[in-house]
Amino acid sequence: MAFCNIHILCVDGDTDSRELIEHILNYKEKEYILTTVSTPCEAIDLIKIHSFDLYIFDYQLPEMSGVELCRHIRLTDRKTPVLFFTAKAYPDDRETAMQAGASDYLVKPNDLERFKETIKQLLGKRLPAETILDYSENAGFLSHQTLKKGVIR
Repeated sequence: MAFCNIHILCVDGDTDSRELIEHILNYKEKEYILTTVSTPCEAIDLIKIHSFDLYIFDYQLPEMSGVELCRHIRLTDRKTPVLFFTAKAYPDDRETAMQAGASDYLVKPNDLERFKETIKQLLGKRLPAETILDYSENAGFLSHQTLKKGVIR
């Protein structure tokens, strides 16, 4: 079993964006357990059964916006940092996300250089959840089913 201290949930409807985030976070070594989903409903289901150390949301999501998802999470969790990583670059979009409870807001692809450093700063403000999962080198993304079992194959 591998001991993984930092568990991040990424919610983005775009497969390429989710893969980019995986690449940025775990390029040279597996620093984080990254669970990715494409819809807010999947995220809400996961949050009910597992704790995360950081959330990464896109602004535009199917079913509900990232802002609505952030507001929903903030009803029960005011501590876990929420990072918006989105193509919506208008100041009003940023302000709306911050008012909903976002911890920070980065614009893709402009803020790629700041992405990993911002995550480290946000994680420094919270102690990681104690997460122990069996992780193989070629696991890729965690799926909803494997996370429920707590084992990644």
